[in-house]
Amino acid sequence: MKRLPFLFALVALAGCGYSEDTFEEDMINAMCNKMDECGWLDDLGWTLDECLNQSSTDTGDECVDYDGAAAKDCVAAVEDATCDDYAAGTGLDACEDVCSND
Repeated sequence: MKRLPFLFALVALAGCGYSEDTFEEDMINAMCNKMDECGWLDDLGWTLDECLNQSSTDTGDECVDYDGAAAKDCVAAVEDATCDDYAAGTGLDACEDVCSND
């Protein structure tokens, strides 16, 4: 019984272990791969490597309430989306919950 609180703490930390930096890197990979899969990189005149190597620009927005679990779900949603769904932004609801600045 004494191990139960410890196990709950480990489970709680597992969801928090997905850092914002890792999320940003994974999201760039997921988006570039999806754009390549859908043939949109050709329209932009980019190769997959060029897309992956694009430097991220600082939007000035600070993420106050980062949700690592939602971030993982967001990357998975991008990876699993069809080209039509991705273009329309449907099925990407988890991405809205990654960062809340309320």
